[in-house]
Amino acid sequence: MKRIILNATIILALNFTACNNQNKPELEGHKVDSGKEQMTNEIQSYISIFEIPATDISRAINFYQAILGINIEKMEMPGMEMGILPYENQAVHGVIMKGEGYQPSGNS
Repeated sequence: MKRIILNATIILALNFTACNNQNKPELEGHKVDSGKEQMTNEIQSYISIFEIPATDISRAINFYQAILGINIEKMEMPGMEMGILPYENQAVHGVIMKGEGYQPSGNS
C-alpha cells in the first residue's frame, strides 16, 4: 500500500510540474498548399512514467548519467531510494527505483 501511495504521489508531482511548464495550445492551425487551414493535434504519448529497478542505486545512477549524458537527482525516502531523471519539458518521466519489490530481471 505504501508503494502505491508513493508512486501515485511521484506521478502526480511530476505531471503537475510538467503541466505547469507547458504553455502550448492543444490544437494548432497549419496552412497547407491548397490554402485551407487544417487543425492538427500534437502527438500524445501512451507512457507517462517508467521505473527502472536497481539493487545498487548509486551504480545505476552513475551508469545512466554516463550513457545518457544527463544529471540524475538522487532522492531517499524511508525504505526506498530513487534517481529521478530530468523531467522538465518532458512528456515521459523516468525513475530509477531501489526498494523492496524492485528487482532487476530479464522478465520485466
